Amino acid sequence: MNKKLIIFFILLALLSADKIFAADASLFIEPERGTYYVNDVFPLKIKLNSDGITINAAKASISFPKGLASVQSVSKLGSIFQLWPEEPSFSNSNGTISFGGGVPAPGFNGMDTVIVVNFKVKTAGNANINITDGQILAADGRGTDILSSLRGGVYTFIAAKTPQPVKEKPVATTSQVSIIPAPEILVYPKYYVSGEELFYVEGKAVPSSTVMIYLKSGESAYKHWETGSDENGDWVFSGEETMASGQYILSAKIKTADGQFSGFSPGYRVNVSLPGITIGSLVIPYPTFLIILIILIILITLIVLPIFLYKSKKSKNKLKKEITEAEESLVNTFVELGRQLTKKIEYLDSKPGLNTREKQLRDELFYILKNSEEIISKEIDDIKKELNK
Repeated sequence: MNKKLIIFFILLALLSADKIFAADASLFIEPERGTYYVNDVFPLKIKLNSDGITINAAKASISFPKGLASVQSVSKLGSIFQLWPEEPSFSNSNGTISFGGGVPAPGFNGMDTVIVVNFKVKTAGNANINITDGQILAADGRGTDILSSLRGGVYTFIAAKTPQPVKEKPVATTSQVSIIPAPEILVYPKYYVSGEELFYVEGKAVPSSTVMIYLKSGESAYKHWETGSDENGDWVFSGEETMASGQYILSAKIKTADGQFSGFSPGYRVNVSLPGITIGSLVIPYPTFLIILIILIILITLIVLPIFLYKSKKSKNKLKKEITEAEESLVNTFVELGRQLTKKIEYLDSKPGLNTREKQLRDELFYILKNSEEIISKEIDDIKKELNK
């Protein structure tokens, strides 16, 4: 009897799981292989692939050889998760990393980065960095664990080359290849709304150096910024930047304290768009567009209603009815304008909710709307009085 019950519940579970059990959801490290010198700092991305199933949470434990490498930092920037029941943490004494994150409804479906771990090479050797345990929970109301595979990586650490003294030749010439490593760009905006968002870039570089950041259009530099790396090699640049719409390539190079330059980092594509209504090459910001729309409504009302009055041959009673209907329609139009106005302003910064700046803009435009409605309502009242004479 017990055996039959066990078989029954197994079959029931298999049937109710539907396609979730067919998923090949995975947690993995990217890149899976690499070669680095002693004292190099390099990033590894911990990524998640839900394999077509919507998920809302995941957790993992990662191990690394503490004698060969140490963790410098763990970054959540750009993560698919917004909620962190278990904040990403690491222990260099134990050689472990762990995290537990989640995302609110409607969840996440796809493949992307969970965290970025920045390692520093301590000694030469072959390092196995593994995801030892984990869970990926489906957004199915039951928290079904759909994790199918865990993939780590293997990395080769090489002793730093000892420079040989040069006795008969100059120490350096302008034709020599730079030995300064290019900076790494770890976080950058793939999509950026000009002037409405914070342009944020983060990476690793030679400690205490100047990082020169370039946004290029074709072969020429469209924008150029400079920032500094700290004693750990971490660097950050952020600012509200105004740019023309289009596709740009983001890259960076280093200038050391003694004036040496590195080569450029790999380039990353940034797509810039402008907020507002686009008409050909002209971009009208949303607030300006709404003000123009309100003015047009007022003008049309002030022009059309008098013409309608003087040229209409209908009876006064029928005319009164149509004016009342027009008044109701006008009120509904202003209510809908207010709703759309709030909706457009709310997403000027590409985030839900109104910040202080957006609330101020909303109040100013609502004031214009209210005055416009009062002007038109007064005109309609005047017309009603004329009809009642």
